[in-house]
Amino acid sequence: MQFDLTTLHGWLRLCHVLPGFVGLIAFWFPVFAKKGKRVHVLVGKLFAFCCLTVVISATISSIWAVVAPMSFLPNTRGMSDQQLANAVDSSRFFGWLLGPLSLFTFIPLVFSLQWLKAKNSPTAMQSGWLRSLVAIEAILCIAMIFYGWQRAFGTGANHWWAIFGIGVAGLTATYKHCMDTTQPAPYRMQWWYRHMEYMLTTGIAFHTAFLVFGVTRIFGSLLTGYYAVLPWILPSVIGVPAILFWVAWYRRKFNDERIAKGV
Repeated sequence: MQFDLTTLHGWLRLCHVLPGFVGLIAFWFPVFAKKGKRVHVLVGKLFAFCCLTVVISATISSIWAVVAPMSFLPNTRGMSDQQLANAVDSSRFFGWLLGPLSLFTFIPLVFSLQWLKAKNSPTAMQSGWLRSLVAIEAILCIAMIFYGWQRAFGTGANHWWAIFGIGVAGLTATYKHCMDTTQPAPYRMQWWYRHMEYMLTTGIAFHTAFLVFGVTRIFGSLLTGYYAVLPWILPSVIGVPAILFWVAWYRRKFNDERIAKGV
């Protein structure tokens, strides 16, 4: 049986875009729904499923783009050698960008769900497989930093800052994940703070991907020059302070004091 690469790309794109769109909508229901109630739980599970589907499809696409970039270039007739080389480089760059972004969306989701288990099982965050995931994240972040640095001084200098910046930001997140898997919870309700924080972080990743890739596909490149960085940072600029505010608000609500070491 002969497979049409264009058709496979189309189905893979559909498996990425459709659950991504549903996930964007589903994300907001648990945010505003009463926490722990039926709507919060059910729609939260829907969002997690959409996230997992998006991550799987994006990972397959990214590996495909790195290993076989020519398959993403259906029309290469009439291209010069330099144009073809640039197109192949852009295809590989897409893979290097989408793959890590998928992992950085997947890991907060995993940690969010694992912290729920930690509510009743204090050792849930010390699982070996979770620490292995953090190690993979650290290795990938370092690889992205070196790749971005290489692009900055090489021939493919376009958008090197995206790869480099994501690698640096990923290392800061990796440090937090490492602390989660090696240190005892500093607050009685830490499982709730982290569950909420990581789910919101996953939502930030969803909205970033939509602004960077989805809006561009629908409306074209609306921002150029230095303004092109806005879609990359806007969800974080809004979302990170909101997370910090929300966690602080719940700590005051629960009157949750830091647990003394050794207690």
